[in-house]
Amino acid sequence: MKRIKITRWVPPAFFVMLGVALAMWWLTQLGKDYSNVEIPVEMRVEGNIVNVKCLASGNGYRLLLHRTVAKSVVEVPFDELKVTPSTTRLGWGVIEPVSLRTAIRSRITDVDIDGLSTVPDILLRGRY
Repeated sequence: MKRIKITRWVPPAFFVMLGVALAMWWLTQLGKDYSNVEIPVEMRVEGNIVNVKCLASGNGYRLLLHRTVAKSVVEVPFDELKVTPSTTRLGWGVIEPVSLRTAIRSRITDVDIDGLSTVPDILLRGRY
């Protein structure tokens, strides 16, 4: 069977130009502003590590940076959060979403934190 080369019909310069066009399109799309993008935030509260998914809006470059390269790690004192004891799990507390969003929003300033998609429980460790 005879092998057919694709370069016989399509010159290699076409593939180079196609790659350049895709890269330019991708960079153009990242320059736009986006809203309701979910970014992961790792929050440390006095030894507890809590993963929170925040809904953010902002520039595409910054949002991509937070999602991939610069994982957001936020240190929050326990006193800043409003926590009520959980009724279903003994020794755990439920963080109020407004206080959690305010604490994260004051520490991450390059994108706007619009809301939270998950509000995790936190281990109280003898607080209540």
